[in-house]
Amino acid sequence: MCVIVLHALRWVMGTVRFSIRGAPEQFLNQCARNGISLWNIEKKETFTACIFAGGYRHLLPAARKTKCVLKVQERRGMPFRLAFLRRRKGLVAGAVLAFLLIQVLSLHVWSVEVSGNEGIPTEQIESVAAELGLKPGVWKKDVQAKLLQQQLMNAFPQASWLSVNTSGCLVQIELEELSEKPDLDTNKRACNILAKATGQILYMEVYAGTPEVKEGDAVVEGQLLLNAVVEDTYGRSTLKHAAGKIIAATKHTFTTQVEMQKEIVQETGHVVTQRSATLFGLRIPLSFTGKPDGVYRLEAEQVRLKVMDSLLPISFYTENWVEETRRTVPLSQEEALEKAREDVALQQKEQIGDAKITAQEETVEVRDGVLYYRVDVDCEENIGVESEVFLQS
Repeated sequence: MCVIVLHALRWVMGTVRFSIRGAPEQFLNQCARNGISLWNIEKKETFTACIFAGGYRHLLPAARKTKCVLKVQERRGMPFRLAFLRRRKGLVAGAVLAFLLIQVLSLHVWSVEVSGNEGIPTEQIESVAAELGLKPGVWKKDVQAKLLQQQLMNAFPQASWLSVNTSGCLVQIELEELSEKPDLDTNKRACNILAKATGQILYMEVYAGTPEVKEGDAVVEGQLLLNAVVEDTYGRSTLKHAAGKIIAATKHTFTTQVEMQKEIVQETGHVVTQRSATLFGLRIPLSFTGKPDGVYRLEAEQVRLKVMDSLLPISFYTENWVEETRRTVPLSQEEALEKAREDVALQQKEQIGDAKITAQEETVEVRDGVLYYRVDVDCEENIGVESEVFLQS
C-alpha cells in the first residue's frame, strides 16, 4: 500500500531521471551531505538517478563543486503532462469558466417532463405548471414539490393522483387519470319513453312500462309512448324504468346551398425561414428575417436536445413561411351537387343515424350563382327516447 502511495505521490509531483558524467561517486556523496534525496541510482554506461522535478535545480551547486555534468534523460508525471497548458492560458480560463458555468446551471431546473397523461394534453399541463412557477430555468431550491402537487391536483380534477419529483436537474410530473365509472343506477331510475320525432308507428317491442300507443297510431314529437307507471294485478301502481323499441315511419327534410365557385390555394415557391434557440425559456434569434408580409402558411418544427434520454434546457425552432396565392375559379354544377350531397349526408348521419331510408327525393335549383339542394327522406327509425321522471318529496 505504501509503495502505491509513493508512486502516486511521485507522479503527482513529477520526477526527472538524469545522467552524471565526471565524478559520480563524489557527486552522490555531496548530495547526501546536502540532504538531497535520490532514488533508482543505476550504473550502466553512466550513472543515472531520479529526483523530484522541483528539486532538480538544487543539484546544480553539488554538480559545480564536484565538477560533474548533469543531463536530463526522462521527465515523468503530471506537471510535464500539463506543461502545454502554460502556453494556452485561454484554454485553462475556458475550462475554469465552463466548470463554474456547469456548477451554476446545475442549481437550476433543466427540463420538466410529464408522464401518465392520456386525455389531458401534455402542453396544457406544462402551461399550468409554468404559471405556477415550474419551468426550465427556475432555481431548484424554489421548487416546492408538495405545494405544486396540490395546486396541479386542483387545476386538473380529472387526475386521480399526481406527484412532482425532482431528479437532478429534471422535474417529473407523474399522474394517473380517473377512469369513467358506469352509472350503475341508470336502470334503477324511473323514466318514460317519449317520441323524438313525428311519425306513424309500424311496430313496438315493449320491455318495461305501460304502452300509451299502439301500432298504426300517428304520434307527434314529445308524445308519451311508454309510461313509467305500471299497475300490478292488485291495482297497485309502481314506477319502472320504461324500455322498448318503437319503430315508426318518419319524414325528414335536409337542405343546403353551395356557391358555384371555389377558392384554390397555390404555393409560389418562395419560402422565408426563421431560426431561433431557447435556453432556459429565453428565446434567442439565430436569424434576423422578420415575419413576411402577404399571404403565407406557417410550418414550424421544434427539436429538443437529449442526453441519455434526459431533456436538456436547450431547444431549436425552425419556422418556414411558405408564400401562397389564392384565386377564385368557377365550380361546375356536377361539382357543386357532389359537395351538396356530402353536406346532406353529414346532416343525415347526425340527425337520423342508422335509420333505414325507404325513399328519398332530391330537388336541385341554381339561382344567382348558388346551388340550392333539398332532400325529402322517408325512413323507418326507433323514435323512442328516455325521459327521467322526477318525483317531488
